[in-house]
Amino acid sequence: FFGLNVFLTIVTQLIPLMYLGFLYRARHLLHPPSERSPQAQLRDRQRLEQGPALQPITFLFTHYNLGWWYFEVIESYRRVMFVSILPLVPDKTVAGFLGILMAFISVSFYRDARPYHVTSSNALATVANQQLSFTYVTATFLRVTEYGNDVSGGIVLLSVNIAIIPFSIVTSMVDHKRRVKEEEIKRKNYEKLKHAEAED
Repeated sequence: FFGLNVFLTIVTQLIPLMYLGFLYRARHLLHPPSERSPQAQLRDRQRLEQGPALQPITFLFTHYNLGWWYFEVIESYRRVMFVSILPLVPDKTVAGFLGILMAFISVSFYRDARPYHVTSSNALATVANQQLSFTYVTATFLRVTEYGNDVSGGIVLLSVNIAIIPFSIVTSMVDHKRRVKEEEIKRKNYEKLKHAEAED
């Protein structure tokens, strides 16, 4: 059974590499060098998505910002780590702590990198990973204490999952509004700069 898990894990590693190959061949279309604003470049890419070169692989990049055209590969490996690698760790307490570390890294990444071009998708990804982090923290705590085999442990885990949802939504909405305001300021400054260059 362990050998089968290892074999399936190796096979699943090949799929993201195949994705990377498809994306890398089309990288000149996914993020071409340009002096235009990121919003204009994104609109150009969206028009190219209907062409024969990009349409077959649209599902791999269409949700991501220009600079993150390869992010589906990273996201695929992240999922594999959670679903396939962690279950192979013999000591489940160690697996729990590794899960906590990976979940916190995911939260920090989605909050700061914001790979999606739709801002609400970035907020949703952050909320989902915050919930995952708290789930791993609570589950690992229950495992290393006497509450792990008690009904109260399950109630605590369920309560934490329910409570973290509104908390994460509120904090993500605040962060979302702040970042939207920053992006609007950047856009206006960019337009002013281009206008000034045109006058010169």
